[in-house]
Amino acid sequence: MSPYTETIDSIQRGYARIRRWSSDRDTRNRTNNQRDACSCSDRARGASSICIGGLCNPRRGIRRNPEGAEMALMQWVRLPSDWINCRDGLKELRWKGDGVGSDATAALMALTAIAHRANELSGIARLTYDALCSATCLSRAKLSNGLDVLESIHVIERMPDGRSTYKLLNLGDPSARWGKLPAESMYVAGRIEAFSEFRLRKAGEFNALKLFFLVVARRNQKTNMANLGYTGIEKYTGIERAKIKSAISLLAALSLIYVEHRPSDIDPRGVANAYRIVGVDSYRHMGTQGRGMTPHDFGEVEVPF
Repeated sequence: MSPYTETIDSIQRGYARIRRWSSDRDTRNRTNNQRDACSCSDRARGASSICIGGLCNPRRGIRRNPEGAEMALMQWVRLPSDWINCRDGLKELRWKGDGVGSDATAALMALTAIAHRANELSGIARLTYDALCSATCLSRAKLSNGLDVLESIHVIERMPDGRSTYKLLNLGDPSARWGKLPAESMYVAGRIEAFSEFRLRKAGEFNALKLFFLVVARRNQKTNMANLGYTGIEKYTGIERAKIKSAISLLAALSLIYVEHRPSDIDPRGVANAYRIVGVDSYRHMGTQGRGMTPHDFGEVEVPF
C-alpha cells in the first residue's frame, strides 16, 4: 500500500471517529436535556404545587418526607384564629417573672412551627422534639414548657396520633375562622430566622410575637392588611399602650411585617398605620391597590380571611 493510500485511510478513520464521537455526544445531550426537563418540571411543580391523585394544591411544595423535617413548605398556612378573636387567647398569655413570660414566648414560637407542618384536614403535625427545637431555636426544656402553655389555652392537643404528634385544634373545622400565617419566607437553612434573634429574656420579644399573631388573625382579605389602632391592639393582646410601638418596630426589624400608611378615618388629610404580613400575598400592597381606596375599605371585618 502506498503512503498516499495509507494517509487517505488514516484520514477516513479519523473522520469516522469524529462522527461516532459527535453522535455519542448528541445522544448524551438529548438524554441530559430530557433529564433536566424532568427535573425542571419537578422543581417547578415542587415550588408551586403538589399533585395527589391528580389534584393539585397551588400553595404546596413537594413533600419529600411525610414525617415533616424534610417536607417542603407552603408560602402560607392556615392558622385557626377563634382563640385570638373570640376567646382572648393572647391576653391569657402574660409576661411574668420566674420564667413564666419566657414560657409564653416559647409557646408562640412552637405554635408557629407546628402550624407550618399541620395537615389542613386533620390538623395533625408530625414533628419530633429535635425537629421542633431545630426550627424554633428552643431548648428541649423550654419547648416542653411552651407546649404545656399551648395545651392550657386549648390551642393544641399533644400526642393525638402517637408520639411526636400534635393536633392544631379547629384547623379542620370548616366553620372555624382562620388567618394566613407565612411559612416559606420565615425559614433560612431550616430554621425560623426571626427566632434565632430571640433570647427569651425580654418582654419586648413576647409583645412582638403577640402582635404578630394578632396581625395574622385580623388581616383583611380585601386589603391584605390588618387595620389596627393602639386601642384594638390593647384589646386583643393586653400589651400596654406604651410598649406597642417598640413591638411594631421589632417586628419590622425582623422582617415579619410591613408598616403601610393608609388614609385616616379621622382626618381626611391624614394617614394611619396598617400592617401587612411579609410572605403573604406579597404582590398586593399600597403600591398596587392603594389608589382609590377609602378609609371604609380598611375597616376591620369580623371574618379576616
